[in-house]
Amino acid sequence: MFSYYKDKNRTVIKYNNEIYYLERIENPDEVIEQYNMSKDYDIFYSFVINMNDSIVSQWNNGFYVLLKDNLKSFEDFNLDMNSLSVNSLISLNWRELWMRKSDYIEYYYANIVGKYKLVDESVNYYLGMLEMAIYYLYDYKDYNDAGFIVHKEFNKNSLFNPLNLKIDVKERDFAEYLKFIFYNNEYKNIDVEKLINKYKDYYNFELVIARLLYPNYYFDLFEKIILLEESENALLNIISRNQEYEVYLKKIITFIGTFFKVKKIDWL
Repeated sequence: MFSYYKDKNRTVIKYNNEIYYLERIENPDEVIEQYNMSKDYDIFYSFVINMNDSIVSQWNNGFYVLLKDNLKSFEDFNLDMNSLSVNSLISLNWRELWMRKSDYIEYYYANIVGKYKLVDESVNYYLGMLEMAIYYLYDYKDYNDAGFIVHKEFNKNSLFNPLNLKIDVKERDFAEYLKFIFYNNEYKNIDVEKLINKYKDYYNFELVIARLLYPNYYFDLFEKIILLEESENALLNIISRNQEYEVYLKKIITFIGTFFKVKKIDWL
């Protein structure tokens, strides 16, 4: 039995009760690195090798890969995936990236002031959160640590997709998981303090807090709105929960403060 359909930027293929994804890629070298990261772990989709013994196929001036779904669900995800370390040191570049992000948002917002009511009402709040995240990383300008296999974006749809992998510090996935369960309304069913306590000797919690402060969920939507890929109403799920997230964040930081010295955040 064979069938297929388009799903956003990829083709979904169903064949003999298996699911495959044909995805166009922009950077074959990066994808080869992602293949090497993921090939020894069955938690991730597997790359299908073509007749030329390569994972990358070229067609009509484009590059493609074929991935086989492992049929895992979000419930199969385990934060101990952060044990997927690589044999190299990396530099923590969040602070530099976030400063550039701040400049980028301010530049583009200056050109759309008054165009989007919800953006006008909210953007300064999130720029303030971004500045606080940058401040939290002030002492980590030359920070180097072991690299780990983590996610570019933390969402259910691409959790096990190797094209969503990168090398970064292990605190990235932990903090993004904590944000994910909040914005997907799952945090009330999870003992967050117990979860943090389990890893209290494993993570640098100053980096975790900085990542929790970094409002990538808002800025991702901001970019899609100015590119006309999303309606500004998509922001409502974020900005309508500002106070709830502040309470959630304060609870987390207060608990972390019972075993780790944290910097004071005046507005929490």
